[in-house]
Amino acid sequence: MFAAILSLQPRAASGGGKTREELLDETADDILSKTPQPFNLEAVADKYPTIYEDSMNTVVQQECIRYNKVIVIIHQSLKDFRKALKGAVVMTQELEVLGTQLFNNQVPDMWANAAYPSMKPLGAWVPDLGDRLQFLQSWLDGGKPAAFWVSGFYFPQAFLTGTMQNHARKYQLPIDTVSFGYQLTHTLPEEVKLPPTNGCSSSACSSRARASTRRHIYSPSRAPRSSTPRCP
Repeated sequence: MFAAILSLQPRAASGGGKTREELLDETADDILSKTPQPFNLEAVADKYPTIYEDSMNTVVQQECIRYNKVIVIIHQSLKDFRKALKGAVVMTQELEVLGTQLFNNQVPDMWANAAYPSMKPLGAWVPDLGDRLQFLQSWLDGGKPAAFWVSGFYFPQAFLTGTMQNHARKYQLPIDTVSFGYQLTHTLPEEVKLPPTNGCSSSACSSRARASTRRHIYSPSRAPRSSTPRCP
């Protein structure tokens, strides 16, 4: 219903303000400036090769591959759209839909189809994508984090499986006998300096929220959990 209402909005600006095309060009330019270049997959594979002892190397490689698909389609579609606004290329139906969705603060369908599930509007989706990419970049630059932002993964299931694989291989256990146990802590993710002996420290909530450590509650926050694989 809301999509139908938005589609009825006038497509031409009134008064002495900027035109719709000018606003869209500025929006596209702003998003392009906030979206980094794709990850260098060869460099990632060299620094984090696939090894039996640590499944997290495979996880980070796969995450870079998945996010690269999102980055590439954002860059290519916005560059084509800006050219179309200037008349340098044909404004196709696909680009027209992209422009309408940008104008309505919606995540374009062509991006959403390549990206992870999200209910955020465009104005929140772009910064969230930036946080996710920065999480990966920090991992690549500084090594495996002591605390993982689970919601920042494109495919969190791979991270959880990798954590169980590491535990199962460390103790020579069948992976189908391993499950997770959880312990809520009252430490901010950036305060976690060392990973736990078993399992992992993880934070599941938005990267822009913080924990209420004084009251020891788990409200809109990033209070990390210590997730420890266990066997029955």
